[in-house]
Amino acid sequence: LGFLWSVEFICACQQMVVAGAVAYWYFARQQGNRNSAPIRKAYQHLTLNHLGSVALGALVITLVKLPRLVLMYITAK
Repeated sequence: LGFLWSVEFICACQQMVVAGAVAYWYFARQQGNRNSAPIRKAYQHLTLNHLGSVALGALVITLVKLPRLVLMYITAK
């Protein structure tokens, strides 16, 4: 359970940082501010505001995925 949650948590953090960096880059481009460090800002935004939501979402996905994996293992045997 812990391994599945860790994998989902890391993937969710990666997706949040990429999405945030793209959003910061896009809106900084429209405003003319090219040197805005979008990856750093996205990482800070994730850690300060959304880490709990990402952890809860990873837990929900893990709890949904675990019975599916168990049933796939049973049917494979």
